Amino acid sequence: MPVTIKVGTMMIQEGLLLPTTVELESDSYCEGWRSVKNLDSFSLDRNIRTNGWHLFFMAEQLQVIVFGCGGEKTVSRGVKRIAVKVRSLGFNCMELTQIVKRHFLGIPYAVISAHPYHIQESYLLQSTNVRRQLQRDADLGAALRSRGHPPALLPTDVPTGVS
Repeated sequence: MPVTIKVGTMMIQEGLLLPTTVELESDSYCEGWRSVKNLDSFSLDRNIRTNGWHLFFMAEQLQVIVFGCGGEKTVSRGVKRIAVKVRSLGFNCMELTQIVKRHFLGIPYAVISAHPYHIQESYLLQSTNVRRQLQRDADLGAALRSRGHPPALLPTDVPTGVS
């Protein structure tokens, strides 16, 4: 069953490492992105903050225009284009804020807007370079898991003492 996207839907990057105590239900939406079920931005923020992590809201609104009748396929194409923009900025989460269907000279199109967010443990927003490196690491881990490789040790799992 395809995932229904509407205004207020939160999307998170596939493979995002979160504490095990954060309970999120999500469905795969498109390559690299998942749709969070039953949580808006306020509920997601509260859920993440109660577990000691932080959800950063970015004021910049991203917008795309997609030609088409405004059905699910048109919206899906627009969401995928916004997801590419969010990822290129180094962020791992977004909220869809506007889906408007319009016509110009009889040509149908849709305007789709979203705000980027970023989920991380630190209360200080990481630099763009650090965020992009973490994205590359998550992509590599997801690729290895999809090929049946066991998950690698995380830096916090590496023993500190050498025998």
